[in-house]
Amino acid sequence: MDSKLEIFSESEDSDEPTLDLDFDMLKQLASSRLDRHCVKTCRLTRGFNNEIHLLQFDNGPDCIARLPRDSTHPVAKLACEVATMKYIAQNTKIKVPEVYDWDCTTHNIIKSPYIFMERLSGQHLYRIWDDLSIENKKCVLNQIINILFEIWTKCQFNEIGCLYINNDQSEPIREKSSYLLSRVLTPYMSFQVGPIVSPLCYIEGRDIIPSFTGPFKSSREWFDALIQKEKSFFETHGVQNLNNEMNTILADAEERTKKLVKQLALLQSKLSENNPFESIDLLPFTLIHNDFDAQNILVERSSVDNDIKIIGIIDWEFSHTGTLWELCDYPIWIQEIEYEPFEFISDKELQRNQENQGLRVHFRNEVIKIFGEKGGQLLDMKENDRRIERLETMFLVVHKFSMLESFLKCFIDHY
Repeated sequence: MDSKLEIFSESEDSDEPTLDLDFDMLKQLASSRLDRHCVKTCRLTRGFNNEIHLLQFDNGPDCIARLPRDSTHPVAKLACEVATMKYIAQNTKIKVPEVYDWDCTTHNIIKSPYIFMERLSGQHLYRIWDDLSIENKKCVLNQIINILFEIWTKCQFNEIGCLYINNDQSEPIREKSSYLLSRVLTPYMSFQVGPIVSPLCYIEGRDIIPSFTGPFKSSREWFDALIQKEKSFFETHGVQNLNNEMNTILADAEERTKKLVKQLALLQSKLSENNPFESIDLLPFTLIHNDFDAQNILVERSSVDNDIKIIGIIDWEFSHTGTLWELCDYPIWIQEIEYEPFEFISDKELQRNQENQGLRVHFRNEVIKIFGEKGGQLLDMKENDRRIERLETMFLVVHKFSMLESFLKCFIDHY
């Protein structure tokens, strides 16, 4: 039988290409590295950055294979993801998938980087959230706050960057791991904060612009590097970028590019004079999950009292160290939604918004109980001063010329 027949998909876009993998080779690799006979593999799901495959064996539990879809990601991306999961497992009681084996290179029989990791049980929180009672929702929020507090108290650092595993040769990136050796050697690992690994630095042509990626001493320093990177990119490639976007007359493209670069320089000057990060750039820094959303929280429902318990946190891709400001935030699915003026809002949406407002009040009160008044002050600062949020919107996503142009104008005019 053709091994590719073992692949299947769920509710995915059939137009999106899948990885060109030899599934017999994947089974052979898993058998060799995990010292068990892999008898079946199938694709569970496909995200923007990765494909997730289920590996089944003739004995023992199933395993997950996480395979990057985009070859433009640097070797360090996968290495930092592994380091973060191992750091969390070693230093906290938060359940994350155990990493069995990984290879950041293509120098293996499947010709792809990979992570072999534990398959955690449970449901994704987003699948059941809407059906939960208010009390169950509050219970889940309380558990999230406790998880955030454990990260805050047990994952503390002096710099902003990504985590890397130290090794005996002091190499910057650990490219391979042996599952068999790791079962013999001491499980203790040491870690260091190194450069940030972010698509902001290598997609949409940004990889051709030399830029400092850390580690950084402050959020202010990190954002200054992001602004400088965009400034350098558009100085060199702005005209071409704008023409590719909307086929503008050359003279107009040159004029708009000069203006955009001047606005970026003006923004740097404004932030130097009035630093919005000053009150939040306080040591120690902590560990920030880059996508702490309901799809990455696994839960189980008790058959006895119907309570919901968080049993795992997954997808630590692009996680980094950062400020308590970044950590202490309302979960995205209960955050306030900003509507356009005169936008129609259905009764169902109004009801959900009212419910979320009550859940935010509960979340803030519980944050104060666990983190102290500082936690509540940070949540209030996010509501009252949107400068950092606006800067994140501008520079934590790579925008097209016209979009960045619009964001910059609004920010500079307003602030």
